[in-house]
Amino acid sequence: MIADLHIHTNASDGEFSKEFLNDRLSDLGMEYVSFTDHESLSDEGKEYGHKIIGGVEIYSECLGKEIHILGYGFKNTKPMLDFLSDKQKKKKENYFKVLYLLSRKGIKLPPDFFKVNKGDVHSLVTYITGHSQYKDRKEAFDFYLKDILSEHPLHIKTPYDEVTDIIRQADGISVWAHPLKSVSDSEFKDFLDSLTKSGINGLESQFEAEHIQEELVNCAFDNKLVVTFGSDFHGERKKQSIGDLKAHVIKDEYIRPFINLLEH
Repeated sequence: MIADLHIHTNASDGEFSKEFLNDRLSDLGMEYVSFTDHESLSDEGKEYGHKIIGGVEIYSECLGKEIHILGYGFKNTKPMLDFLSDKQKKKKENYFKVLYLLSRKGIKLPPDFFKVNKGDVHSLVTYITGHSQYKDRKEAFDFYLKDILSEHPLHIKTPYDEVTDIIRQADGISVWAHPLKSVSDSEFKDFLDSLTKSGINGLESQFEAEHIQEELVNCAFDNKLVVTFGSDFHGERKKQSIGDLKAHVIKDEYIRPFINLLEH
């Protein structure tokens, strides 16, 4: 099966529009696709020959560390839309505080910066490095943003059990995004135990090397979880070109439990 269940558009911090990406994905012969923008719910549909699964990626926190949780296939979107609306409202409030505090440090952003960049921290750092004495991104972040964002975060992290609960209320499927990139090998079991107890439904594999993919799939199945597969494609945000969006073939026995759960 050819699928990519973790793609970002310009609805959050991706480079390309959904329409442009759908054309590319159609050319690749995709069967299942999900646009999982940060805290912005995408719709389901089948306009391009591939099935589009509604999706979202949510900033979360588990055991004192930031993780991301994906949600898919909501049958009752209202609880999720209400939840995301509350987070976006808080993010916007924090953004204006960030805007004011940056101005006191000599950085004045264009009035429409938040609207255009949707409060993306990466875009803030890019702007600051182009308009300050700091040309190193880390130095710019540490001087201008580190203290401000610790007090007024733009990535508002919701406790993991609240996220899995709201996804469950919305009749969706919850998946731990890129787990092998989120925590160390020594931390993995504790995080998996906590997330499994919260009722998470699955783990994500990001087209890892085959032996790593098999280990992750086996781990998921041993814990009665499904597995999803995605590229986490952003475009320029992660130094990717449209050519980096590829047709990865996934073993049917790996992805089928997720599709069955989705269609149940």
